Amino acid sequence: MCAPPPDSPDVLAIERQLLGYLLEAESAQEIAIDILHRVKQYRFQSAEHQVLFECVASLSTHPRQELQSLLPERLVRAGFPDFDLDRFIPDRRWSAGEAMGLCRILVPDEFQQH
Repeated sequence: MCAPPPDSPDVLAIERQLLGYLLEAESAQEIAIDILHRVKQYRFQSAEHQVLFECVASLSTHPRQELQSLLPERLVRAGFPDFDLDRFIPDRRWSAGEAMGLCRILVPDEFQQH
């Protein structure tokens, strides 16, 4: 599967969907950590997406259920006091396989090395 061109709306949508998966408290901790590891060198197309990813990654050692309550404070410290997390909450729950598929689109090289 080929990655969409870097600045395409599809890339922004894929980033938003993957971030939404990472925000779900029900997401499996080990899958979320695997995705965070694979995507850590990826440069998000949106500064907002990049900051959200970095904040989520910084909280990866906390239980998934605490993420939603800890994230707003972390975003404020990162300079984003009015960050709208609701835009990233998915309309439906993504499966781990779907989330890994999104990850594979953004960072295909990470899947060739593992």
